[in-house]
Amino acid sequence: MKTAAMKYVDTYVGADGRTIYFLAKQSDALAFDLTGFTVTITAKNGSALKIDDEECTVTNETEGAFIYTPTAAEIDEAGDYTAQVKLVDGSSLVNYLEPFILRVNAVLEG
Repeated sequence: MKTAAMKYVDTYVGADGRTIYFLAKQSDALAFDLTGFTVTITAKNGSALKIDDEECTVTNETEGAFIYTPTAAEIDEAGDYTAQVKLVDGSSLVNYLEPFILRVNAVLEG
């Protein structure tokens, strides 16, 4: 998978409680209405599964807004994690948002 053209989200190693904000968009750039959807996120650092289909919190259904707050254990290593969000509606129809990079930056100790 080519990562150069992927969008990325920055966070830091061990940033427990740091919420990441998302807006789900359709291919025409309009909001993806999340009414009735379960939203989950998965991320891998290389071949290591770091975030395993964890549920996100939808904050505004009609605007496609949702958040995820990773634990320190999920982001315990610096690196570019390949991540993807899954959307499942009430009839079990599955949609996926474009993969992205969850960039986990090292913390500089001084």
